[in-house]
Amino acid sequence: MSFKTKCLLRDFCKYVYYAGAGNCWYEDIYSETIPYKMYGVISFAIYTMMVFLENLAALFGTLPEVEKNSAVMFAAIHNIVLTKMFLFLYHKKSIRKLNYEMATVGEEFEEEAAMKKQYRKVKIGIILYIITVYLSLISYGIESARRSIYEGTPFYTVVTYLPPYESKSIISSIFRVIFYIIWLYMMLPMMSADCMPITHLITMAYKFITLCHHFERIRDEFDQDILRMSKKCAAEKLRLGCVEGIKMHQKLLL
Repeated sequence: MSFKTKCLLRDFCKYVYYAGAGNCWYEDIYSETIPYKMYGVISFAIYTMMVFLENLAALFGTLPEVEKNSAVMFAAIHNIVLTKMFLFLYHKKSIRKLNYEMATVGEEFEEEAAMKKQYRKVKIGIILYIITVYLSLISYGIESARRSIYEGTPFYTVVTYLPPYESKSIISSIFRVIFYIIWLYMMLPMMSADCMPITHLITMAYKFITLCHHFERIRDEFDQDILRMSKKCAAEKLRLGCVEGIKMHQKLLL
């Protein structure tokens, strides 16, 4: 298994692809076929419809205080989440270009030990984020189920305008559970959009660590070369190494 930045970003883009947010890798290895595009359109149409019903509940719903507060809170949060996901899709070409730059800049200088640490930090960061999000979502489901069983209130997680709050029919209950499942599923592309900058920030930090290691390495090599070759050759080798490091530094600053 390779721990290089290129492999790390490529594997992460696989998760983004299966989450329904498309191919963010600069190579077309994750094909956006017609069925895949239809899946994406249908998924985001369902997310948009649910958020629309949440907005209606927040604006016009006649609800108890707890549910009304939840409706307003989730309408605001999910509007931001949906906007963020659409912006992610809109800027997908720029993200693919960024992934190319992040994968290739200084690739030849990467060291396995540093790349293992980078991989571990990215993996831990993403896993902790996913656990935090889904523990929060599951806790909403458990609390709503508890209130439904012991207090007789309808099962609510996300609060939508339809079905009406007063309705306790089986069909209404099924729709509320479906909305909860949609909410759980909607978090997949949302988390992929959130984890992309997490991954980029960590890889950017390790690009600079790799650059520092490169300058340290060519300095050590110069100290050894000066003893076994002419000063002119050793200085030229050092100069070429410095130029390569400066070019990498310039690319990282762009």
